[in-house]
This record gives sequence, structure tokens and C-alpha cells, in this order.
Amino acid sequence: MAADDEQPLNFNRIVPMPSADELRELEVYEPCTMCGAFGVLPDSEARARARGAKWFPWMDPKVREDRTCNACSGSKQALVSQPGEYEWSVENWGTKWDASFSEPFVALGGDDAVDVGLSTSALGVIQVPTVAVYKFDTAWSQPEPFVLKASELYPELEFELRYAEMGMDFAGCVTYVSGLLISYENLSVEDVLAPEERWF
Repeated sequence: MAADDEQPLNFNRIVPMPSADELRELEVYEPCTMCGAFGVLPDSEARARARGAKWFPWMDPKVREDRTCNACSGSKQALVSQPGEYEWSVENWGTKWDASFSEPFVALGGDDAVDVGLSTSALGVIQVPTVAVYKFDTAWSQPEPFVLKASELYPELEFELRYAEMGMDFAGCVTYVSGLLISYENLSVEDVLAPEERWF
């Protein structure tokens, strides 16, 4: 795959992934249920019930002298959601990786137009000065959340995403304008992929 700055379509350039520090800011915390949001373990089953905390025999002060809650380390808050790069990518791009170009990309129209590959021609793509087509792969699912966000960022453009997944036998076409879903259509894999693109 080309380096990010050379790749013709780059999800991260248009909908950038947060840095590691920014991802940490997206972490979600709730009051700790182990200690009842007290930061220290209850010293009896009755006290645990009164706090709405949990109780296990190992919490007995005779067994455990250190009363700091091992679930929240005394902070009174427990981490319940920690989005990493994978989770963020799936939620915001619809796929776990950026676009991947196994063949030269296709851009139609304007002075910088490049040759259209055989498979794109087989699908009847017509060269139009105001249209750009990118043909790329993603990991297991279509990047619909990315297309939605791109259409919000560029409301003057119409985004059509045609996709097909051979292994699970699904395909479709969605169109977004200004962050709004304009059309959605279930298709067959044969409607989207030319014969030479079908691997079985």
C-alpha cells in the first residue's frame, strides 16, 4: 500500500484518527461497583450491601489488609469503555483499516484523468469531467461511516459507494449528499464486480 501522503484516497486524511492521547480522552468511566464508589473495599458484607458494592470472602479485613479497591485503584471510578484504534476505525470509517489500493486507482474527468482499467470499463463507467472514481479494498465491510462523514465535510459533492464482499455474498450501493442518505440499494456481487474481479 502507498504511504499515506501518496495514497489517492486516504480515510485518515479526511476523517483523521485521534492521537493516542485523544483516544484516552474518549475513555468512559462510571462509579466503581466493586467498592461502591468509595475507593476502598467494604469491610463487611453488610457494609457492602449498604454501599451497593460487591462482597467476596477475600475482601474480609482478616484476609486482605490493603483496603484500596483493586478495581478502581482508589479512584472511585471504573473504566467501562476504552476505544482503541480498532474500535475507533470501525465506528468512524466502517472498516478496521484505511483504503487499500491493490491496483492503480481510477480517477475520471479533468486534465489529470488516468486510464480506466478493464474491470471499470466492463462496468460501463463513462468519463465525465465532474466525476472522480476511486477503486479500493477495505477489510471485510464497506466504509459507509467514512462516506457519510465525507459527505458532511463536502456538502456540495454527491458520494456514491458501490461495494461487494465475495466471501459473505453481499453487495449494495448507497448515495449520500450533505450527510444525508439519498438512496440505498441491495445489489448482487455480479452487479458490482466485473468477472475478473470475482475470486470464486
